[in-house]
Amino acid sequence: MGTSRSGGQAGGRVTAARTVGLTGHRSAGKTQLAEMLLAAGGVVREAGRVDAGDTLLDTTPEERARHMSLWPGFAWIPWGDAVVELVDTPGTGACAWPAELARLGTDLGLLVISAPDGLERGALAALREAVNDDRPWMVVINKMDRARDTAGLVEAIGAAARRKAVPLQLPWQEGGRFVGVIDLIGWRSLRLEAGALVPGEIPAGLVNPARAAREAMLEAAALGDEAILEQYLEMLDLGVEDTWRGLRAAMEAGHIVGVLYASALEGVGGGPILDAIVRLGPEPTAWQVPADASGRPQFVAQWLATLLDEDGAPYSVHRVWHGVIPANPAWTNVRTGESGKVRKLYRVRGPRRALAQHPGAGSLVAVWDELPGLAGDTFTDGPRLTMAIPRPRPPMAWLWLRMDRAHEEEKLLVALAALRRIDPSLSWSDEAPYDGLRLAGRSPAQLQLAVDRLRERFGLAVRAEPALVRYRERPARSIEGVMGVHLKQSGGDVAEYGECVLSIAPVAPELGFVWRCDVDEEDLPRRFHAAIAEGARRGLARGPVAGFPVIGVSARCTAGEYDALESTEAHFELAGERAMAAALERAGTEVVEPWSDVRVEAPSEHVGALLADLSAHRARVVGLSVEEERTVVEAQSPDRELRTLASRLEAIDAGRCWFVAHSSHHERLPADLLPEVLAGGAARAARGRLNPGEPR
Repeated sequence: MGTSRSGGQAGGRVTAARTVGLTGHRSAGKTQLAEMLLAAGGVVREAGRVDAGDTLLDTTPEERARHMSLWPGFAWIPWGDAVVELVDTPGTGACAWPAELARLGTDLGLLVISAPDGLERGALAALREAVNDDRPWMVVINKMDRARDTAGLVEAIGAAARRKAVPLQLPWQEGGRFVGVIDLIGWRSLRLEAGALVPGEIPAGLVNPARAAREAMLEAAALGDEAILEQYLEMLDLGVEDTWRGLRAAMEAGHIVGVLYASALEGVGGGPILDAIVRLGPEPTAWQVPADASGRPQFVAQWLATLLDEDGAPYSVHRVWHGVIPANPAWTNVRTGESGKVRKLYRVRGPRRALAQHPGAGSLVAVWDELPGLAGDTFTDGPRLTMAIPRPRPPMAWLWLRMDRAHEEEKLLVALAALRRIDPSLSWSDEAPYDGLRLAGRSPAQLQLAVDRLRERFGLAVRAEPALVRYRERPARSIEGVMGVHLKQSGGDVAEYGECVLSIAPVAPELGFVWRCDVDEEDLPRRFHAAIAEGARRGLARGPVAGFPVIGVSARCTAGEYDALESTEAHFELAGERAMAAALERAGTEVVEPWSDVRVEAPSEHVGALLADLSAHRARVVGLSVEEERTVVEAQSPDRELRTLASRLEAIDAGRCWFVAHSSHHERLPADLLPEVLAGGAARAARGRLNPGEPR
């Protein structure tokens, strides 16, 4: 969603709103940091603890049980004359798309990195994502109570970010204990005493390193603005306001990333972080969109997330990008053109809510009314806009869902629809002719979370198994002149009768079923030709080797007999089905497996590992190209191996590799894999279904 960062707020009163998103590795302490900010802003009396399950933002049973965020969290924090709109995004890959959508609504990124753990793979992925983003961002080095080499970590952050990492503070430790920070902008110490940061003089032992760090910070600030640079070159110093202004300009230009220090668990650093958010965060984005007929700036909002309240009722959270909430309650979805009515708007802090009073650009509002569309969609009250609507990448992981009780399949579909409103990157399809649904998503972790929610939140006895591979069978050879007869007698007389003779031959699996009838109309009426073809098609539902559907068959009807009084189309369908089944038994079949064309993108430094992995899993590389720092590999892979490719890519470089696959062709299954396939659940399911030739 493109935005202009021109400052100010179009349409409606100007407020000092700052929308900030917490991102980072899943164990970096983002939610604990959010809790510290809530306590610093007076929103909660005392910060809760993630490990105790009593934080304001992690309140669902799933989050408390796992001690981690599984939903985007939203809160607003008054701070001086400003309001900080806080978005806490989950760090786990199981919630990657909801986290990405929630982050769309922010103007400032706050990347949280664990001091003792450093730049873990998840932290690196978040850092690189921030580098490619168009919004300014800062880094908070958290867990300073267990810090090691913070100077080395700052250097690593700068190297990975490809911009200068500029500390705005120095950590203050005494006896190995993190007690506070040195504020380089205000030139003072901030020490934790009785739960609050108390300002004071800088300790003598820290004055010299603080001066060196301050000089580096001022040089970075001066480069962000020409007027400030002239002042710095003349005075070799900057005032507090000029320093903030220069740092903000340098951050927005992408020259620097500001670095702050905190120990969220100890409650050290909350106030200074809120100060930096307000001082360095962009004003609410001003969109240049047409005014309506009255001259009023058009209202534009984006759906960031769908959540469930404590009663299980769904509600949606929206970022107001432009204008003010319209008096007319109709919101129009830009993508679909559908409209929905919004009767009340709320501000939310975790499970708490209050009526939103005059929200304008930059505000985050919650809506309990049902709106058309999905998270990521944009709404307006005026003419439809041409906008880029974010959409998730194609799925990279699959599971096969089955219900022990067939009558609960409808409940499963209802529950999946509810989950998809929470995470639009989930999808599913009917696995006919097998019992079950094929659940698709971005990662195995995401699918496992969905299964857990189906069981825990919706009470469904769902079984999750590896996704079905659509194995098929194909005739091993041609066979001529196989008869199929349907005959039913009553009292010695013919009551039902149909007879046909088929010849079959193998063709390319992609041709499916090729049919021809060489019997003249006068020998066999044409209405029976189509009936034989339909019956023969039904005879392909189960192959003789493993019970898989049969493809790649050319069938030809060479003869037929009928009774002018007793024969019907239904009789010839049965005759055609029996002729096909008999022909397949005589010809024999071979099991073929589906292959897909695959396009894999990965960082160029990992191309060797990627090629080795593909080769080890039977893939054939057909093309390779380098696009700046990323490598694109074109390959053909058996679908059987694609089921684990997402996990394998995660092991190569978490969050930075992905693939897109499209069905290509079928190839004969290698002989060494045949026993496993014959013993597998897919073949047993195909053989065990009632009326397997009938679509579900």
